[in-house]
Amino acid sequence: TADRNLLVAAMALVGSSWLLWTWGWSRGEVEPRLMLTVQLCWLVAILVPAIEPQTLKPQTLGNIQLNPALPVKVASGLLYLLCLPALLHLIPESAPQGVPGGAGRRPPGLEGTGFSALRLFLWLPYCGLFVSLFFPTGGDDPLELLRYLGLVAGAAAVGVAIAVNLIYRGAVFTSRFVNLVVVPFAWITLGLGVVAAAIGPR
Repeated sequence: TADRNLLVAAMALVGSSWLLWTWGWSRGEVEPRLMLTVQLCWLVAILVPAIEPQTLKPQTLGNIQLNPALPVKVASGLLYLLCLPALLHLIPESAPQGVPGGAGRRPPGLEGTGFSALRLFLWLPYCGLFVSLFFPTGGDDPLELLRYLGLVAGAAAVGVAIAVNLIYRGAVFTSRFVNLVVVPFAWITLGLGVVAAAIGPR
């Protein structure tokens, strides 16, 4: 547990996501450019908090409370949540097998069941990394485990809520949301990280 590393987690999740996306690459709704843009913004969200403390350990970053890096941590957390709908395959542009319960979803079968299982396996790492990175870590007792699982479920619920809103408003709104909200917010988060590193303790 002492060797947890953000880069290892990021590369594992990015690689797994792209392998899973190849499952439905021929779907007309899938937009690789949008998915790549969201993943780049997500990388900003998880790596910028590490600039000022100069550590890649999620448990160390999660324990940061009150210092110049706190605004960076808050901005990065919000950016992470904004990226979750695409990362969790909850919008048509990033769902190789179609949105769960949505129109155009491929018929159920062995392949569809296998894909759904693999996609669910990504939910815990994505949401769990969010909790580890942006909330203080506790002990190994049952109450702390319940707290952790509750925060993971809360992160997933926020991702689902944003995704439902994007699906309701349509593909054009989703594209504008990514290009006019998520991407600029990623640049703002990066700028905050640079400023926090510049004014932080030497």
